[in-house]
Amino acid sequence: MHVSSEELRCAMEVRAARRHATQTEKPAPQSSSNGRAGSLLKAINASTAKMWGSNEEREGFKRKVDAMTFMHGEPSVFYTLTPYSEGSIAVAFWSGYDLPNGRPQNLVSCTTFNMPGSAQMKKFTMRNTVLQALYYRISRKILIDGLFGWDSTANKPKAEPGIFGFVEALFYALEQQGRLRVHIHGVLWVAGLPKSKSDWEELLSDDGMRARFEEYCASISVAELPVFSSVEVIQCPAEDCTGDLQPIPINVKYNIG
Repeated sequence: MHVSSEELRCAMEVRAARRHATQTEKPAPQSSSNGRAGSLLKAINASTAKMWGSNEEREGFKRKVDAMTFMHGEPSVFYTLTPYSEGSIAVAFWSGYDLPNGRPQNLVSCTTFNMPGSAQMKKFTMRNTVLQALYYRISRKILIDGLFGWDSTANKPKAEPGIFGFVEALFYALEQQGRLRVHIHGVLWVAGLPKSKSDWEELLSDDGMRARFEEYCASISVAELPVFSSVEVIQCPAEDCTGDLQPIPINVKYNIG
C-alpha cells in the first residue's frame, strides 16, 4: 500500500479537525481521502497505544475515564502519587549499603539518624532501579488498598471503608516524571458523594453542611516524608484548625454484597 505525503497530511488534518470538533461539541468534518492514509494512521495508533507515555496511550486513558464518568458521574477525588525514593528510610535500609551512624539490624530500628544525604541517596537509587520499582509498588498498594480501601487484586471495594468512605470505582494512569520518577495520576468515585456540580451546589447551600464540610477540608494536612519535625507538616492556615482529621460530613452508604 502506497501513501503519498499529501494524502498523509490531509488525513492528519482531518483527524485534528475531528478531535477539535469533539472537544467543542461541533459536527465532525467528513474525510475526502481514499482511506489508505486513514488505514495507515490507524495501524500506527494501534501499535503506539501500547507504548508507555505515548500520546496514543494517553488518549486511550482519556477514553476510559470519559466512559467511567458517563457511568458514575463526576469523580469525587483526583489524586497524584509520586513516591520519593531518595527520601525514604526504607529504601536506604533496603539498598544494602553502609548507613550513617551504623547499620541497624532491621528496618524497624532504622530512623532518620541513619538517613544518608541527598546526594548519597540518589546514588543508591540510581544503582538499583528494581528497588525504586519495589518502593513505588509498595507505596501504591498502601495508598490504594490501605488508605482508599480498594482491593486492587479483586478490583472492588473492601468490606471496610477507606479514608473517604466506600469507593465505587477507581482509575489511575502510570507515567514517568521529568525527574525520572515513576508516578501516577488517578481519580476515584466515593459512594454517597455528589456526582455533579449542581448536586454539590445544592448540598453546600445548607449553611450547616457547608460549615461541616469546611471543617473537614481544614483538617487535611500535607507532609513530605520523612518528617523530621512537626514544623515540616503543612497544616491548613485556618485559625481554628486543631490539626485533627475530621470525617467527611456526608452519610455514605454502600452495599458490599
